Amino acid sequence: MADAIFGLIIGKIYDSFKLKGDNEKAGLLILGIVPILTAVLIPLVFSHDFLLILGGMLLWGIVMSSHETVMKASIADIISINKRGTAYGIFSVIYGLALFIGAIFTGYLYEISIFLMVSLLISIELLAIALFFMLKKQIM
Repeated sequence: MADAIFGLIIGKIYDSFKLKGDNEKAGLLILGIVPILTAVLIPLVFSHDFLLILGGMLLWGIVMSSHETVMKASIADIISINKRGTAYGIFSVIYGLALFIGAIFTGYLYEISIFLMVSLLISIELLAIALFFMLKKQIM
């Protein structure tokens, strides 16, 4: 449910970033929120408090709607129509493999230590935030 509602909101924000920035790639800036929200949601969903878990699930919906909305729209913005189908296919393969490998890694760590898993996943997200801001100059 959150995914559907926030997909509309995020799509609108994506379009407004492009208009305000007068740049087809400016909408990609919204992706900066993804690793931040993900770093916050990880400890929430593995807490023992129902309301924190619920809040984490809501954040997960926002993150997924950001991925689904912005990534597909950005492919359409930066790839010519002649190559768009191939680009969507390549993106889907890489995205699916990354999710699969991440799930294996997370499941393995979950069996070892939930604290270790949460710590490493948050560390990865913090690295993603730093990488995003380093690459931001290339987007704009």
